[in-house]
Amino acid sequence: LDNGKHFQESYALDPNEVIKVHCCFAGWADKWHGKIIPMDGEHLCFLQHKPVGVCGQIVPWNFALVMQGWKLTLALATGNNVVMKVAEQNPLSALYLASPMKEVGYDPTAGAAIAQHMDIDKDTFTGSMKVGHLIQKAAGNSNLKRVILELAYYLTIFPFPISFP
Repeated sequence: LDNGKHFQESYALDPNEVIKVHCCFAGWADKWHGKIIPMDGEHLCFLQHKPVGVCGQIVPWNFALVMQGWKLTLALATGNNVVMKVAEQNPLSALYLASPMKEVGYDPTAGAAIAQHMDIDKDTFTGSMKVGHLIQKAAGNSNLKRVILELAYYLTIFPFPISFP
């Protein structure tokens, strides 16, 4: 059961999309290594990939199962740890995926804790501009962690007769 789109799309497309995402990113797990690049003279260039560390991920209510696949799988495949907070209105599919949380306890204020925690090295958030500002401010007040925001901008359009041919 998913929100934000038609039932048929959720039922027919999301499970297959999530499987494809998991397979794709899982395939990168053994390719995440460094390289030695020859240069002129006696010099070498070392390219080294390092995990970011602990990534805080806040997932929106719509497209939640697919978003969890994109964010969670890539972070884990590249050697990071993940602390994920799903929306309170989250669809049952995402809650089922996160069902082990029931065993360890669940805190509805986890989003604020993720943004403010000193041991989390990176935050990702998909949602409103208002909450995005709060997360960015909290990240700046804690350890200046990296933040990736995908924010929705609600634009109202008023069509006038002159707009149409």
